[in-house]
Amino acid sequence: MEGLKKYKNVCRVNDNGIFTGFMRVYRDPRNKDEFLVKPNSLDVETPDISRIGTGEVRAKWNYDKKEWEYIKVDQKAEQEQQQPEGTESRAGATASERYFVMSDEERDQEASQILTYIRNKRLADTDVLVLRAFETGKNVSKKIQKYREELREIPNKIREGSFSKPKLRAEIYEKGDNVILNTKTTELISFDHWPTQIEEIKHEL
Repeated sequence: MEGLKKYKNVCRVNDNGIFTGFMRVYRDPRNKDEFLVKPNSLDVETPDISRIGTGEVRAKWNYDKKEWEYIKVDQKAEQEQQQPEGTESRAGATASERYFVMSDEERDQEASQILTYIRNKRLADTDVLVLRAFETGKNVSKKIQKYREELREIPNKIREGSFSKPKLRAEIYEKGDNVILNTKTTELISFDHWPTQIEEIKHEL
């Protein structure tokens, strides 16, 4: 085992399965043959970079077929979707200003992005404990393993309907940017299914 690399690069995807680049993952200290693949990452064959390098095609992972699909990008349609006719420009708009011109679907997407950011940050806060155990040859505690697993399961629980989707807190966004900037990230959304934090880990969010 001594000659094995401690890490490798895997594919990073967004919540829709679209390839967004690569990320580094480390070996599982409990099983040296496995790697700790993070949320929104896939330990699969790299998509055809020559096809997506121009920006005209995107690679999307098909979870059922377990293969990459290549989708042509309609850049004109995307621009129109980002700024529908008849709505005010959002370029340079503040968070509060954007909130008032968002559709319900866009607000749900914003809340989902905030949740993903918090979830990934909380997982990253535990990485140091896992790496420390790996480097010292010790086992990661059961409660840390359980906490990390519960964080990873949040998107699946939402997709299957076990957890309600996060929602932007209107009472925060409607008060303006000063209130938004002075509100903790976790309090920008309504979401009641975070796993109970454990004392070894101090989250800033």
